[in-house]
Amino acid sequence: MVTSDTSLVIDSTSPYGRVGSSPQAPSPSSRSHALFSLARFRSRLGTEMNEIIPNLYLGSLRDATDTQQLKKHRIQYVVSVHDLTANHPAHKHLKVLKIQLSDCASADISSHFASTNQFIHAARLKQAAVLVHCLAGVSRSATVVAAYLMTMCDMSFFNAITFMSRKRPVVNPNFGFRMQLCTFADRDMIAQRQRLREYFGPAVFDAQWAVDRAITRSKIFLDHQGSSSQAALASTSVSAAAVATVSASSQNGPRSTNKSADMREGAVAPVVQHLPIRKVIARAVPLPQTLRVQLTHRNHNPTISGIEFIDG
Repeated sequence: MVTSDTSLVIDSTSPYGRVGSSPQAPSPSSRSHALFSLARFRSRLGTEMNEIIPNLYLGSLRDATDTQQLKKHRIQYVVSVHDLTANHPAHKHLKVLKIQLSDCASADISSHFASTNQFIHAARLKQAAVLVHCLAGVSRSATVVAAYLMTMCDMSFFNAITFMSRKRPVVNPNFGFRMQLCTFADRDMIAQRQRLREYFGPAVFDAQWAVDRAITRSKIFLDHQGSSSQAALASTSVSAAAVATVSASSQNGPRSTNKSADMREGAVAPVVQHLPIRKVIARAVPLPQTLRVQLTHRNHNPTISGIEFIDG
């Protein structure tokens, strides 16, 4: 609901910031329920906007109307991506780019990438902080920031979403927006990057390009190195366990390799049952027309009728 005037009133007890005129005093029971819902929502969403790369923030409507946060992060530019038309007094002295868009898969958000990329990059070239927000800072605004990272930092769709998720875990563009990002990467991203390079000038653009790529690439590399180190540590632990098992077996003395001799001594030969092993490799493949998961099965033993999950 939008007020009749041009002011936007945000209810602080609402998780998303309910829009409307000044609310009446709620009853104690309803206010307690609202505060409980707000606390539970904020525990998942976080309490403030998140800096994705230097001078680029991603947040919610509540963050965009919080004057303390705006001053704390020195926000001078705001990109508002939602279906509300009212203004807020906190944005009176800020430069605001409004995009009226619903959070549905059929909404055409890719048509706004050119304007949002230019607006955000112009702010960052002036060393000014810019906030991109929607209602919850989950889908619409995350899609706009992802398009900017893909264009200006030469990131893939998957890397852009992963990179943002590490800074703001609730990032989750809807399916339609994801498909539009994939299409944008294949068709328009390179041409738009070249257009912005000509618009801002090669020298200025290339300098910021090098800085942003160095920041994003270093973080991706460190995350990759961390994953590799954990895998190496796990492999070392398995090898150490195998060595310990062999050492324990050798302490019991050599075993005879003659089967008949063991049977004469009354020894019982251990029976090892080979369990069926099936390895499944899953690889996410983002495509312009579809997004699916390809599964490749590798059977190391004869085909079995069903898959059994065995703990041990």
